[in-house]
Amino acid sequence: MFAVQAHFNGPSMASSGHRDGVMGALPLLDENFGWKRTAILTLRSELWKKKSVNGPARWGPASSSAAGSSTSATQVHIITKIKHRPRHRKPPKRFHPDSNPQNKPISTMDPYSAEGELINIHNHFHQGQYQEVVDFDVSALSPENALPARVLQLRARVALGQAEDVLADVQGAPEPELQAVGALAEQALGNAEKAVETVETLAQGSAADNATVQIVGGTVLQAAGKSEEALALLGRHQGNLDAVALIVQIHLQQNRNDLALKEVAAARRWAQDSLLVNFAESWVGLRLGGEKYQQAFYVFEELAQAPATSSVRTLVAQAVAELHLGRTEEAQAALNQAMKKEPEYAEAIANLLVLNVIIGKSPEELTSALQKANPEHPFLTDLAEKSDLFDRAATKYKARVAA
Repeated sequence: MFAVQAHFNGPSMASSGHRDGVMGALPLLDENFGWKRTAILTLRSELWKKKSVNGPARWGPASSSAAGSSTSATQVHIITKIKHRPRHRKPPKRFHPDSNPQNKPISTMDPYSAEGELINIHNHFHQGQYQEVVDFDVSALSPENALPARVLQLRARVALGQAEDVLADVQGAPEPELQAVGALAEQALGNAEKAVETVETLAQGSAADNATVQIVGGTVLQAAGKSEEALALLGRHQGNLDAVALIVQIHLQQNRNDLALKEVAAARRWAQDSLLVNFAESWVGLRLGGEKYQQAFYVFEELAQAPATSSVRTLVAQAVAELHLGRTEEAQAALNQAMKKEPEYAEAIANLLVLNVIIGKSPEELTSALQKANPEHPFLTDLAEKSDLFDRAATKYKARVAA
């Protein structure tokens, strides 16, 4: 649907500076052609990958530099081929008939697609903008989307520390979706055994085919250390990107990069222009390394620095990418922004702690802060396990020295 052609008067495209010249043209697409943010993210990521003359991005010198010239100019030409009216970057919160160009019955449309009425609240949730999810106006939603929207709002409230209120709201609800959310709230309150029991009961019946039960139930099972059960439940999904994203996260936690990459590649074939696919591909990229670090950075930085999409979660994700790229000052700046937004956010504290170790600062104060924010944080439990292993190993050597 589009092509980007860059001409350079000077060195080849191998220079990252020239590549950045193309990246700088992307806001023009966003501003002048109304491309969605997810399309820009996809294009930004794809542009970074392209190094050959094949494909939508073609690099090459337009002409040789003038003899004796000490400067090099970059010209970027955007060639667009749009067969239909371009979509607006941010669809309206309230569904409007004009946003249904195929005149499909609303009930048959994917509510999370670009034309669907849940796209904004869904994106807010996955960008970590939980208060925006809670405050989202759901009064104009169609009846079939009222429950999915309520589920997102309840999950956001759990993430905001309101698990007790959520549990009270869903107590005795007959809907399997709300029962699954109740299990999530129970787990957040420390009742992991009861939460797992609820999910396992749902997974044994017809509710196992319910998308919300799969996603929320899979989240509960994975948090309880039951990865295989979580994957079995999530594996029942029928083209659900939330399930795909969670499967990718589980495979990465299992150190199965190959399976995570396979899952992302499969999703790319049927959901090319999706925020969740961009996220999942970026998570895998941070594990694979190399140029994948830069691709992931572009996705996270785009979201973290735009006022409409910025959150502590996207800022921390940007900081992690910066750390992988060796840019400690930029990582520090992003983490400081995150801490200013939410001083007790455990992931920001944990990554700031790691950064301090890298740059040679004392981690003691941040370790104490992390213990206060989340005593069960994986960083702390892993650190305790490694310290115990070291002490046991040291004891063996001490015995030999004494002998």
